[in-house]
Amino acid sequence: MSRSIIYLASTSILVFETLAGAVMDIAHLPYVVQDVRSIGYPIYVLYIIGVWKILAVAALLWPQLPRLREWAYAGVFFEMSGATASHILAGDPLVKYAVPLCFSLLTLVSWWFQPDRETPPGSVVRRTNAFWTKGRNNTGGRLRRSSVVWNLSPVREVGLALLGALAPSRFRI
Repeated sequence: MSRSIIYLASTSILVFETLAGAVMDIAHLPYVVQDVRSIGYPIYVLYIIGVWKILAVAALLWPQLPRLREWAYAGVFFEMSGATASHILAGDPLVKYAVPLCFSLLTLVSWWFQPDRETPPGSVVRRTNAFWTKGRNNTGGRLRRSSVVWNLSPVREVGLALLGALAPSRFRI
């Protein structure tokens, strides 16, 4: 299966779900309100999340703004993974958090397979032998691992910092 087909399929599903979720949040459908109350959030949060979801859909569909699209992917991922974590921490059964978990993974798939993600502007690829380390002298402050040096976007830098915090013996950031 080609990258473009995977990207189009995953992004179409993600955009449809995000837009449908925004409409349900803003309309305050009874079962959405009940779910939000059951995990302890105030109802006005639905308006805020609904508006941000609409803005994320617009950013995902507008390819001329890659930085904004990157932030939209991050926002959708944080919203979906936050919903998953909230349901897990509230003690809800698997059926309550399986859907947001699947959409969190679908967000990552869509982000990974987007056509212009391979070589972002200003990226640097070089050969090295180091694990994740903060670059000195020859790398200009970029992070490096194994055989590739990347000039990373803010979203990827946050992810790598979290990964380094979770596994400090393997990663040094």
